[in-house]
Amino acid sequence: MSLKLATYNVHKLVGSDGKWNEARVLNVIRAMDADILAIQEFVVATDQPAASSPTAFAAAAGYHVISQPLMRPHGMIQHNLLLTREPAKDVALIELPRDGREPRGVILADMDTENGSLSVAATHLGLTPQTRQRQLAQIFMECGKRNAECVALLGDLNTVFPWEGAARLLRRAFPGQKQPHGFPAKWPFLRLDAIHLRPANIMALRAFTEAGAHAASDHLPLIADVVFSRAG
Repeated sequence: MSLKLATYNVHKLVGSDGKWNEARVLNVIRAMDADILAIQEFVVATDQPAASSPTAFAAAAGYHVISQPLMRPHGMIQHNLLLTREPAKDVALIELPRDGREPRGVILADMDTENGSLSVAATHLGLTPQTRQRQLAQIFMECGKRNAECVALLGDLNTVFPWEGAARLLRRAFPGQKQPHGFPAKWPFLRLDAIHLRPANIMALRAFTEAGAHAASDHLPLIADVVFSRAG
């Protein structure tokens, strides 16, 4: 069975021009047409009368949604979202270790597919290498408690340095899997965002540049065509 997976840091719906524009982000999401999409930095803009809730935003894009609200400094609530074409099951919202900075979390959800079960972890890791390593280790521990035949890790992992602990954990868990450059959107040279799978095969993985993606956020979304194969 093939699926299309994606991850997208929407930067509070503020584009590279510094302007809030929800419709612009929705256009990118609709153009990607992913089956499962992790979104980071979704914020309901209180100064924008037309701003959507997570549920309304997902519905406008044609998805079910799982939302993980996280309280940021100054009272801002920032959401991790997991958008899915089919309803998910066994959902867990887990707050991750932090270093005194803003909270981070992971959405864990299981999906039934035609070729077996899939466990999805959608996350946005922290800003220091030590914190990212601790957060990723907890995510792997939580995924290990599930019985899915395939595991997908989607999100903004913020892994800047290939020698840092989180990057080493990723290479051990997903050997040989590379990520495209996606940040900053206008001149991407960093690999902050990731789509990782096991034991499924990633047939194609790229930064998505259509539908005005360079202007809609400071990150380009990543999109992957994957084929699932049963473990063992």
